[in-house]
Amino acid sequence: MGETLSFAPRKVIKSQVLSDFVAEWTDTQLPPAQIQSECWTMYFDGSLMKTGAGAGLLLVSPLGIHMRYMIRLHFAASNNVTEYEALVNGLQTAIELGVRRLDMRGDSQLVVDQVMKESSCHDPKMKAYCAMSVSHGGQPCSIFKAFAMAHKGKATSDVDYNLEDRAEAYSNATVHNRLTSG
Repeated sequence: MGETLSFAPRKVIKSQVLSDFVAEWTDTQLPPAQIQSECWTMYFDGSLMKTGAGAGLLLVSPLGIHMRYMIRLHFAASNNVTEYEALVNGLQTAIELGVRRLDMRGDSQLVVDQVMKESSCHDPKMKAYCAMSVSHGGQPCSIFKAFAMAHKGKATSDVDYNLEDRAEAYSNATVHNRLTSG
């Protein structure tokens, strides 16, 4: 019990040490950087008129770059065939571009349901198109890391509606042999 406590004031911390401490801990406290999504979006639409048939595609890259494709069909086709032609050609284009994540939107509920296996194909021609779109050219859609498809009516924003309308305009333009700006 012969011990006594004595108070010794703490020495002054140099300002450089304090700023080094703050700088060292600030780096580790920052939120993690956002990873940019690599998902591409494809809008597809077929068009059938008295003057002919065509398909329109709009591929939107993760950076927002728009690539439009128009296909003129030089054979007799039904409305569903034009929709499938748009889808199959869009898938081929996406594969050639090296797309790994693809969100597709089309205005044919029947085509979307058949490809997503929510309804079955009864017509042999539609079965062939459906098989071609699910396993495109012998390359199954499983080559995509992510693969989603939705009906055009399920657009989530005005931007989606605008882009879907452009795909429709491109398909109509192929039939009329003209390109609309957009």
